[in-house]
Amino acid sequence: MGIISFFKEAGQKLFGNKPEVAAAVAEPSNEEKAAAANEAASTAIKDYIRSNNLPADNLSITFSGADQIVTVAGLVATQEEREKIITCCGNVHGVAGVADEMTCDEPD
Repeated sequence: MGIISFFKEAGQKLFGNKPEVAAAVAEPSNEEKAAAANEAASTAIKDYIRSNNLPADNLSITFSGADQIVTVAGLVATQEEREKIITCCGNVHGVAGVADEMTCDEPD
């Protein structure tokens, strides 16, 4: 489906609760720190999706602090669920875009 752009300065401040993630996302200083920060951010975003009771099979979330893009993959039952998950990913402070790699059971 492509990359959907979002305002990275708006949304839930999930990384604010984790200063090491916020710092590494803002300014990744080395590969090891950046990888750990990306993993922590991915987990925080996935937890945020789950807290909103959005179902998906094999949900995979990856975050790249370098370009501030979330990649989301998994299987959803409806287009509505797909759109809600994409919006949830994009509604995170520090996320500039969402790369949608989800599949949907609902026919087009």
